[in-house]
Amino acid sequence: MNFRNLMIVAAVLWAINGIGLVLVSAPLLSVLGVTADRYVTWMAQAFGAALIGYALMGLACQERHGLRG
Repeated sequence: MNFRNLMIVAAVLWAINGIGLVLVSAPLLSVLGVTADRYVTWMAQAFGAALIGYALMGLACQERHGLRG
């Protein structure tokens, strides 16, 4: 696996986890055994947004440094 493929896999995993945390954070946390009050839910959503940002940055870095194609 080269660096390009690694970044694509990482970006996809970051995006999937980030979207899951942003949209359905309370049910996702209850599966892990965490009691989700509004503050825990807000932190999970903020972390999900950060993961989506990492995914976008990972894809943007590939385009900028010529790793695509």
